[in-house]
Amino acid sequence: MTTTPTAIAFEGDKRIAAGALIDVAMAVRKRVAKPTHENVHVFDYSTGKTLHLDLSGSEKDIRARLAVASPAAMA
Repeated sequence: MTTTPTAIAFEGDKRIAAGALIDVAMAVRKRVAKPTHENVHVFDYSTGKTLHLDLSGSEKDIRARLAVASPAAMA
């Protein structure tokens, strides 16, 4: 069974992640931690709206925040 992704992220014009919001958030967090990177944009997969993720704190903090938030709430 294939699951439709809920979010997709791009660094410049390169897709860096697609899938569950928490998985995309963790991939983005890892990428932006590198010293050089292009702008990263995250979108709701079904609507195309930009998502604004709070990636501050630990991975545990981010997972807790995203567990209670829906993608629509971050648009």
